[in-house]
Amino acid sequence: MALGYDTFRYLAHQDANWDWHNFNIDVDPALAMKNAGAIINSTNPDLSKFKAHGGKLIMYHGWADPAIQPEHTVLYYSSVLEKMGKKQDDWLRLFMVPGI
Repeated sequence: MALGYDTFRYLAHQDANWDWHNFNIDVDPALAMKNAGAIINSTNPDLSKFKAHGGKLIMYHGWADPAIQPEHTVLYYSSVLEKMGKKQDDWLRLFMVPGI
């Protein structure tokens, strides 16, 4: 409940006092997506600048995650490899964990 509630409280309305009783199905989901894109955008597979600065990224995701579909993490990782080439394991790794 908290993750869903906080999505609309902080991303959509950017108001810690927002009351979920005011949820508007016609407005709030679009508002959350609009604001989330400006704050947390993890869809760009081009991590070349990060890599060039010596960045190392360990990604992990639980196969049983009820909030965020684990397949999305796998798809993002795959898109990075497609963009930057298959041999990236010297700085980028993905671990999928059963049961979490």
